[in-house]
Amino acid sequence: RIRLKAKCKLSIANTKNNIGALFMSIDRIDRARLYYAESLRIKTEILGPDHIEIARTLYNMGQLLSASMQFKNSLRFFSEALQIFKRNVGESHGELASCLCSIGTAYDEMSEDELAFSYFNQALDAVGGQSNINEVRASSLHNIGIILAKKNDIENASKAFREALELKASSHESIDLSDTQYCLANVLRLMGSIDEAIELHQEALYTRTKYLGPDHADVANSMFGLAQALVERNEHNDAISLLDECIEIQKMIHGEKSDSVADAVFLLGVVLRDVGRLAESLQRLKAALEVKSSLFGNDHSEIADISFKIAIVLCEMGKYDEAKRYNLESLRLQSAQVCKDDDEIATTLLNLGIVEQ
Repeated sequence: RIRLKAKCKLSIANTKNNIGALFMSIDRIDRARLYYAESLRIKTEILGPDHIEIARTLYNMGQLLSASMQFKNSLRFFSEALQIFKRNVGESHGELASCLCSIGTAYDEMSEDELAFSYFNQALDAVGGQSNINEVRASSLHNIGIILAKKNDIENASKAFREALELKASSHESIDLSDTQYCLANVLRLMGSIDEAIELHQEALYTRTKYLGPDHADVANSMFGLAQALVERNEHNDAISLLDECIEIQKMIHGEKSDSVADAVFLLGVVLRDVGRLAESLQRLKAALEVKSSLFGNDHSEIADISFKIAIVLCEMGKYDEAKRYNLESLRLQSAQVCKDDDEIATTLLNLGIVEQ
């Protein structure tokens, strides 16, 4: 009778856990949390605090908190789950790897890159040679690639992205696959592999447009990345068309005075100058400067670069007095940033000399 009663309670706990998962799938976070907490209470009472089922429920609660952007709180549940998993399954197991990967993701969202990098690598070790959990391996490699790219370790970032891409290849046109294609394409552009970068950007853009719709932020990001690569291959007109579309989507999502809009408008200004459309270029560059100044102030590092580009366009238009003012502003900001490359300051001084002449 006692065993039957315990079995009934466990059945109730599992049902509550499943209801919690259902509420989580429809973003009813508070309701999901209540059901997970009640499931955890019953399971702990029947099974004890060190049973693997406790770890699984703790892990679900951590995922719940991550989904609601409470990353610091999620780490407490993930960490408790991790210790129980280790005591039950050892150092190499799919659920252990998933937990390590989730901890890495939480740290990544908190901009704790070194801790995130460590946990993603631990997740790879926990996966070992198990081929049935390629999703965890691919996710860890993708995130490792992002962190390496942030560190400007472009070569190793590309290796991580390529390995992740190979693991995801069987998913055919998935959003997850397109995310890695997009990241690898950006890295390849920096490495000078422009043709492959363009091909990957086109594939990612197609998939994102198909599954997310034409007005999604990720579609705009793909357009921007593809435009950057097309500029490298001197396909300026195609890049201009993409940037025009990208800017409209970003304005609709973020508003006209957003950083992402300013980045796209700035690149459009640079490309328009490359094709000789100087008046349009100047208009875009000044618009980008206005937004960046309003967002970050007049002494931000990006202001120097935009001012420098504006000065070049003005000089080519024969407006030397105005060009001189922007050149001086660029030089002032570059001089104030001691970590800047001396070549940039030298180039600005050279431009000033040309303007003076």
